Amino acid sequence: MAVDKLRALKIRLGTMKKSLEGQSQSNKAIHVSQTMAQRFNDTLDTLAEVNSEVGELLPSPIEINGRFKMMGKVEITYVDLEIFIDETIALISEFELEE
Repeated sequence: MAVDKLRALKIRLGTMKKSLEGQSQSNKAIHVSQTMAQRFNDTLDTLAEVNSEVGELLPSPIEINGRFKMMGKVEITYVDLEIFIDETIALISEFELEE
């Protein structure tokens, strides 16, 4: 059952990544929306619940409260988010190989 959830979460991250890949470099330099950051954080939380070993290695959650909060944004850019997504997908893939 945990493997199925891992795959589902990997698919969620993959769709986020695909959406980001379609953006121009100038759009990727924009700060991430709080909604997207929360979605990523929720995915990290679920991954940690499904597999504690993966959870220990995940990137830190994105800080929602910061100087960009009033604008509905967070501190990191979409380029940063893309890197975090790639890292997370790679971790999931590694654990899938072990099972």
